[in-house]
Amino acid sequence: MIRVRPTVKQMIEQGGFSDFRVLAGEAGLAKREVKTVCVVDVPDIEGWIFGGEFLLTSGYIFKDDPEMLIQLIETADRYNAAALGVKVERYMDRMPQNVLRTADRLSFPLISIPSHYAHTEIINPVLITMSEQTIEMANLSDKIHMEFFNLLLSDGSIDSILSLINKYISRELLFVDAATGERYAHTTSMEFSQLIDDVPLPSLIGHFSHEEIVLCEKIRGYLFMDRQISGAVPKIVLNHAKEALLLSLKWKQERWKLLNEREIHFVQDILYKRFRQKSEVMSRGRTLGWNTEGEKAVALVGISAGRSMQRPLHEPYARAFKKIHSFMNDIQKDIPYAILENEMAFIMHAPKDDWLQIKRKMTSAFRVAVRNIKAQSGLQLIMGVGSPVENIVYCNKSFREASKALVLARQREEANDPVYWEEMGAYKFLAPIQNSRESQEFVDEYLGKLVELDDDEDDKDSLLGTLFCIINNNWHLKAAAAQMGLHYNTMKYRCRKIGEIIGMDMDSPSVRINLSFAMELYKLNKIGKEHAKWEE
Repeated sequence: MIRVRPTVKQMIEQGGFSDFRVLAGEAGLAKREVKTVCVVDVPDIEGWIFGGEFLLTSGYIFKDDPEMLIQLIETADRYNAAALGVKVERYMDRMPQNVLRTADRLSFPLISIPSHYAHTEIINPVLITMSEQTIEMANLSDKIHMEFFNLLLSDGSIDSILSLINKYISRELLFVDAATGERYAHTTSMEFSQLIDDVPLPSLIGHFSHEEIVLCEKIRGYLFMDRQISGAVPKIVLNHAKEALLLSLKWKQERWKLLNEREIHFVQDILYKRFRQKSEVMSRGRTLGWNTEGEKAVALVGISAGRSMQRPLHEPYARAFKKIHSFMNDIQKDIPYAILENEMAFIMHAPKDDWLQIKRKMTSAFRVAVRNIKAQSGLQLIMGVGSPVENIVYCNKSFREASKALVLARQREEANDPVYWEEMGAYKFLAPIQNSRESQEFVDEYLGKLVELDDDEDDKDSLLGTLFCIINNNWHLKAAAAQMGLHYNTMKYRCRKIGEIIGMDMDSPSVRINLSFAMELYKLNKIGKEHAKWEE
């Protein structure tokens, strides 16, 4: 609670001192606060005043040299005393002009006190006035506090808090959430309204009076006013308003976290099919305000970072995932999502008639996101999308497809486009047998000897890597040689050597087909364990 003390002017008016006469320093009457009353019986007061003292003197110590009061006033001002009361008529004929000019210059109230006053007749009323003022302000502070408290219980919105602040201080107001950038205004001025809409936050801070809302030494928001405030009551209001704004922000954050966690857990339940009945999914979805009807498709977005993604999700991954959520939200608003280890899963609305257009929009948005995130953090986004299913209940099927599509996206050198399961062709048949005994046997039959040799060779001499490059260039040896930086004759020699090692005719169409399938299965089996060294 802010402690409020009476000013010198209030002390004179409320203490019944109507016969006090202000000699000089009138400008300080309404500014200087009175904390206590002290009697001055020596000219040197330095060291025993601490601010807020209403100093009283009979004038006896200054009767022979009234200009000694200049030193007293200057010292009192330096220590922020409240005022000096002198019984001028008792021991002093007049107040020297130099003393009056000093008091005026310093806006330090110099007051003439009638000689009939005893010190106690001044001290007791002043202390009573101070006590009454303190009680009055304490009651007002409690009243304002309860208004904000009741407001938080009934509504708690930032808009309503700004309205209550305006009721007391009559200012154009703007609140900026430092975390989200959201702006809330209470204004009747078109000019002020336009300014707060267009002016960036740093400029607002530099040009408008404002209060910072701080939690744990971190700024959570800014309260801007069109002009500064002064006086005790506005300060009390702002003190309680800042507490209310901080509580509102904390409650908002906690509500968001609870709702967000509920949504994420529900999405995970849908993707992993952890529910008993269709009605359970539909009712929970309606509770969260989702559209559970119609065709759905699952999109998985991850970061191609090899073994590094086995670490916990830290910066810059966390920043990248925020941007992923942002670009997906641009495609479809309030899209349900969940973080699954190092990937983000989204349940998209995928109506049959609009699906092609949605895919085009998603591809375009993903390309932009890939460029932005790669430029900012060096991370490579990848994306796999399952085919649409009848409704949200069957999203587990689309999720499994998206997971397989994401595996294939990881093996691409440039994954600038999403991989759509429905467009994967032969991979649909290869993916289900990934890492199976049969697939490993097939890979060993065609590539086993090359894999054994590959462990003992440098990257540049890898025959397995050479075969990968040849297949990747559609068996055009010149193109493969150019890509690897080899002479064409060297590439022809390596191709013959590969055929000799595996004991097969490299010119046979059926051998080429089987080698291509074996290579794809080899890569599929490698993904999730360890990238092939010639793919890194």
